[in-house]
Amino acid sequence: MKKSGIYILTFILFIILLNSACEKTIEIDIDEISPMIVLNGLIEADSSVVISLTRTRHILDNAEISTLTSAFVELSDNQGNSAILTIDGSNKYVTESFSVEPGTEYIITASAEGYYDVEAVCIIPEAVAIIRIDTATVYNEWNEPLISMGIVFQDDPSTDNYYQLFMMSKSYYTEWDIVERLDTLYIDPVTDTVITAIVLDTIITRIPFYSDLYFESEDLIIEEEDNRGGVIFSDQLIQGKEYILKGNIYTYFSRGSQDTTTIYVKLHSISKDYYEYVSSLEKHYYSKNDPFATPVVVHSNIQDGLGIFGGRSTSIDSIKIAPQPYEDDIWEIY
Repeated sequence: MKKSGIYILTFILFIILLNSACEKTIEIDIDEISPMIVLNGLIEADSSVVISLTRTRHILDNAEISTLTSAFVELSDNQGNSAILTIDGSNKYVTESFSVEPGTEYIITASAEGYYDVEAVCIIPEAVAIIRIDTATVYNEWNEPLISMGIVFQDDPSTDNYYQLFMMSKSYYTEWDIVERLDTLYIDPVTDTVITAIVLDTIITRIPFYSDLYFESEDLIIEEEDNRGGVIFSDQLIQGKEYILKGNIYTYFSRGSQDTTTIYVKLHSISKDYYEYVSSLEKHYYSKNDPFATPVVVHSNIQDGLGIFGGRSTSIDSIKIAPQPYEDDIWEIY
């Protein structure tokens, strides 16, 4: 018994020594890189200009991302117009006194103490109109109804075009509130007594509800799916053609609606830099948790900084569908 105890003790000491021998402190010398301005902005025709301004962080920096609140930001165009952006309550740099028009080139500059000045250029593309929306009823393998959609548009043959398509719905839901009030029944003329009663009133409120929709499409021109449910594509395969972009959407969003639901289709014409930014960003999302994936560098057009300064114009069309009851999946297109 004594020998076996010695053997066990010797084995335990061997394991401890083996584990301690495998530990080694390695010091890694990570080069310090000067922080840079991160500028993000997407300007659109007939909309206010909103720019986000932050800074890069060291790889080991766990601090919250903070806005550069004392920067100088200026927007100008190739026509000689310019405006100084001011910071608002949400820590965004904004201006409403600058008119953004399609076909115009815009330059954004930003400077802040301790950072290199940054600059970026973009051109607002012309909007491409939605000619019509074709719809039909289809069912999936679980016999669930879907709206099959064909979005028809005419690509501009005179330039390379880049697109981003989103859909959203607007439904109405109802809230009932019961309130009490005193109601005069009659007044006794002899005693001058007022006879009252408590009456219950029902107040009905219609509340609009908005929802982003997932556009399920296997169309050949689709290049990326946006993480908000939209799709991204260029005119590489359809340049100058009238095209029908086909896909499906589910109808769950209209269940329980108290009125017809409106589906808005937004066809964004986007600048090339913004197209490359969104495409690379989606690839980055897909690959960042895959240890075997090739790292993806997110596209940026900010000179001496990071981020994106893009432009877009939008064409909107809509359809209406009847409320879908919870009891069944029957719906119809108006």
